[in-house]
Amino acid sequence: MKKVIFSLLILIMFCGCSNETKVNVIKNDYESLNDKYLKVTIQDNKMEKIDYSKFEDIKKNVGAIYFCTPTSNYCRNNIEVFIEIINDLELNNIYYIDLSVKDDNYKTFIKNYNKDEDLKYGDVILFGESKIIDKLSLDIVEPKEKLSEEEVKKEYKRLYDFLVQLNDSDICEKDSSGC
Repeated sequence: MKKVIFSLLILIMFCGCSNETKVNVIKNDYESLNDKYLKVTIQDNKMEKIDYSKFEDIKKNVGAIYFCTPTSNYCRNNIEVFIEIINDLELNNIYYIDLSVKDDNYKTFIKNYNKDEDLKYGDVILFGESKIIDKLSLDIVEPKEKLSEEEVKKEYKRLYDFLVQLNDSDICEKDSSGC
């Protein structure tokens, strides 16, 4: 009986920490490089870091994937804005893929879902019903410093207007995952 109770306590502790661990992965990816790149502070969020192969498991739901890398100043500027928006909109099923990893799974993802177009830093895709619904891309110039307050507001609006589609989507109404 003691073993069963101990095992249950361990299981509860493990399950209770799983979301925090996902957040810490993204937080660690970015904040651990603050001494080499633009300084960022990652707030708590529901975004989960995945790899390309995980898309096969999640594509039937409705959600978004943010493609970025912690060594890009563009991404470092935008990750804070992106997280603020998903928190403001209370979005679920939001994922992050480190774009610096371009393995065979990346090639398969591009071939199957992005019509053989390479992804760029800061690309965001909306997906649902096993397909890509929409994609937001921007021709970027890599900034050397933090965005100004005006630039942050502009970027917030651009990303917000795109992500709000998840709440307004017809697919979202069909999906039980709670967009």
